[in-house]
Amino acid sequence: MLGAAHDFAWRDDSVTVASTYPDFRVLALEQFDMEPLSSKVERFGKARQNAGEEARSFANRIRLLGTATLANCSGEEPAKTQLCRETLAEQMLSQVLTGLRDPVHRFVLSRNPKSFDKAIDVAAKEECNEKLSQSSSVPVRHADENTNAHEMRSRLDRLEKLLEESLRSSDPVGEDGQRNARRPPFSGRCFNCDGFGHFCPCRRNRLYKTWTLECACSGSKRTWELCYNTGTKDEKGSRQVTDQPVDKKK
Repeated sequence: MLGAAHDFAWRDDSVTVASTYPDFRVLALEQFDMEPLSSKVERFGKARQNAGEEARSFANRIRLLGTATLANCSGEEPAKTQLCRETLAEQMLSQVLTGLRDPVHRFVLSRNPKSFDKAIDVAAKEECNEKLSQSSSVPVRHADENTNAHEMRSRLDRLEKLLEESLRSSDPVGEDGQRNARRPPFSGRCFNCDGFGHFCPCRRNRLYKTWTLECACSGSKRTWELCYNTGTKDEKGSRQVTDQPVDKKK
């Protein structure tokens, strides 16, 4: 003990009459406990388990508050003191059953404990079970749900997302909101229409250059046209226009 309690225990003359601890306890409470009995009883009746408080800690708090209400019973006749203690035990049992938090509260009530200590043991075990169930909880799937169908839906969702990302990357949208034209497969331009994407000639608008060949022996002339689109003189790129004899009279 320190301070005023030390001085009272070792220097106060009134303590000399106390030969046992219960007698000294009565004298110490009379000296330092200034709280009215009504306040003690009120705090005992309003005690509730706090959030995060374990069942055994709450039980110890109930026991201390209940014991404080019996301070004035110390030193009384043994029969009266025993009656007070039995009454307090019943009140503590009732108070702990009332003050426990759900779902431990409902479980302890279903067990119908006969004593304060028994109620605390049941509450502590149920509290431990609740913590274990919360730490090992897993999502539950409905019994009628097909596992294969669930996995198939998940795969289809992933494929759909990949397809959307692929389309967005291959056909991006410009700043003006218009989709950018895809690049042509060939970078060259057509010789005739100046367009992209093909090297073959535009058959509807071919450009030809004409050559005329004259045979020295027979005097006949042949005229050929070379297509500019292909730049070659072959079966596809050239054609024979005329094949007429030369008039020798001229």
